[in-house]
Amino acid sequence: MKVCLIAEGSYPYTFGGVSAWVQMLIQGVPKVDFSIQTFDA
Repeated sequence: MKVCLIAEGSYPYTFGGVSAWVQMLIQGVPKVDFSIQTFDA
């Protein structure tokens, strides 16, 4: 399965917030092929 996540500009990683949640999701579901689209709000 391939999933594209759209995340705020703090990704790839800053402590806490959305970036931490995204990182936990990616690491927690290794069989899924994630791609990430970031943007600056």
